[in-house]
Amino acid sequence: LNFIGNEFGHPEWIDMPCERNGQSFDKARRRWDLADDSRLLFADLLEFDRAMLHAERALLWLTATAPRGLGSQVRWCEARQFLWFARAEALFVFNFHPEQQLDADIASCGLCAPLQLALSSDLVAYGGLGRAAMATHAPITAATCGGSCPPTDTEILLHVVVPPSTGCVFCRPQALN
Repeated sequence: LNFIGNEFGHPEWIDMPCERNGQSFDKARRRWDLADDSRLLFADLLEFDRAMLHAERALLWLTATAPRGLGSQVRWCEARQFLWFARAEALFVFNFHPEQQLDADIASCGLCAPLQLALSSDLVAYGGLGRAAMATHAPITAATCGGSCPPTDTEILLHVVVPPSTGCVFCRPQALN
């Protein structure tokens, strides 16, 4: 959910040690102080990183295996530029469209309802615009899923609303306690 590598160690200058600079590391350094400057968005990114690590410790999605069946797939909608998938007890929804809000019924990837917003990259605390994201339950019928996601005991439809250029994680209310 965030860029790995340079988010807190932005290169100030890139000049690797060589004969020309006397094998100096002086210009091959990273600035680790950027997150400490509240005028910069690096502080917001650091807060998002902390929240993401807290959620991962609670949900353990990095070490979890993908759910079986329909839930094991990463689902992508090219036309509307969003994808979603499940890991552990979390449903990840990414809206990559730069302008359009995602407002759609999606398969729950085998997760049981109800689900609540656990993390959103658009929260003001993380430098976002503070637009609301939500997931509510929608009745599943052959018409609503176009026959592509057969109704089962574990496959339900969720109505999700995700702002443009936003990644969200939804989970059961008690999962983050």
